[in-house]
Amino acid sequence: MSDELRLNATRMIRNLIIGEIVNVGRGWFKNDAVNETDSFKQMLLVALHHLEEL
Repeated sequence: MSDELRLNATRMIRNLIIGEIVNVGRGWFKNDAVNETDSFKQMLLVALHHLEEL
């Protein structure tokens, strides 16, 4: 993995984590139909999958 791709990956993961903390912490994504943890894991897997394609 190139340094540029590694930097982009770390930024993406950091943004997902911070967004999750802020948004879920404020109750913006409260929905009984979708578990917040499951949703976060799915977003992370999708993002990492796209990195593999680069």
